[in-house]
Amino acid sequence: MTAAPPMLGARLTAAFDMARTTHDGDTIKGSDLPYLLHLLDVCSIALRHGADEDQAIAALLHDVVEDGGGAPMLETIRREFGDRVADIVLACSDSLEVDRTNKPDWWVRKIAYLDHLEVATHDIALVSGADKLSNARSIVNDLAHHGDIFFDRFKTGRMGTLWYYRRIAAILPDRLPAGVGPERLGLALVTTVDALVAAVGETAAAEDWALALAHEARYRNGVDTAADTPR
Repeated sequence: MTAAPPMLGARLTAAFDMARTTHDGDTIKGSDLPYLLHLLDVCSIALRHGADEDQAIAALLHDVVEDGGGAPMLETIRREFGDRVADIVLACSDSLEVDRTNKPDWWVRKIAYLDHLEVATHDIALVSGADKLSNARSIVNDLAHHGDIFFDRFKTGRMGTLWYYRRIAAILPDRLPAGVGPERLGLALVTTVDALVAAVGETAAAEDWALALAHEARYRNGVDTAADTPR
């Protein structure tokens, strides 16, 4: 028996308006495409893999806090959409800074995000998985069109990017809820990250992985790595 589709109503429309206005003028990294395209893609992926309305709303708003107002914006989301949505958005945010140009170091934020993902609820894993799948697919497509120079648009280059998505693909599938939809999401994420690694090449990916793990270990041990972090 096919499950009933989620009820999608005025709350989702309000979330779309918040995402649209908050990210007005923002573009997808390295392009002139509106950032709203990414948010719509994440919401679509989440719904295709079993999301309900709260999860779909969180998918639209998952970057609003870290890129559009920090902690005060989180409280606005909590007031307008409830605790469940706000808690998902909080967990998907790697910074609560009001000024998005004042975020902590990239490695510090991403290591903390991965650690939180290890114990993520099903709600968080579904929205995070949709976000990371959308991003990973875009990276694979852009890499095919632009080659290795594409990684120059990322603060940590190819090494940090590969490390981050390989670590996510190793964590998220086990945090997703049981069911055909979430299982397909986990498989799609792993398959896409595998395709990214293959596109880079086995030797280069292995070298990057070793360097990235050493870099991660230094951060975890409190060693100052700011000077040798790729930019």
